[in-house]
Amino acid sequence: MRPQMAETILIVDDHDTVRQALSRWLATVFHDCLIMTAATGEEALAIARDTPPQVVVMDFGLPGMNGAEATRRIKAIVPTARVVILTIHDTMAYRMDAADAGVSAYVLKEDMQAQLVPTLKTLMADCG
Repeated sequence: MRPQMAETILIVDDHDTVRQALSRWLATVFHDCLIMTAATGEEALAIARDTPPQVVVMDFGLPGMNGAEATRRIKAIVPTARVVILTIHDTMAYRMDAADAGVSAYVLKEDMQAQLVPTLKTLMADCG
């Protein structure tokens, strides 16, 4: 069994370069966090069952199950998980689907440099 970490961040994005860049970037900011990655919603569910994340950074446009459905299923496994949708989709329909799924925040990829880290810091502070 893995020792309990202060915080665990799960990054879910189907683009390898985005997922890897996010992982490297967040590791420089959140030094004490375990940062895990998944390429699909299904993979994210398997990880969440094994190592429940405090925070999930979730792309909306995933192959198979989209980010909203993956969020619903992760929150069924880990009700306390905070999910941040990180997406290019800026429409009311996407935002409403995400809200209905129980996301904690919605960040556009074009705004992630300015908004993602402060959003994650706020959500992780709320976890404790």
